[in-house]
Amino acid sequence: MLLDSVVRAQTRHRLPVVLSTAEVRAVREQLQGPSALVVGVPIRQWVAPDGSS
Repeated sequence: MLLDSVVRAQTRHRLPVVLSTAEVRAVREQLQGPSALVVGVPIRQWVAPDGSS
C-alpha cells in the first residue's frame, strides 16, 4: 500500500506552565521597557467578555 512507508509524527507530551502569584510578581519586577508595558496591561482587556479573543 502507498501509505505503508509513511512515518507517523511523534506525540509531544507537555505540561502547562503555571506560575504562582509571587512568581508572576517576581518576573514582572524584572521586566523593563515595552515588555513591562505589555505585561502590565490587565488580561481582561485582551479577552472579549464572552471568553473569545
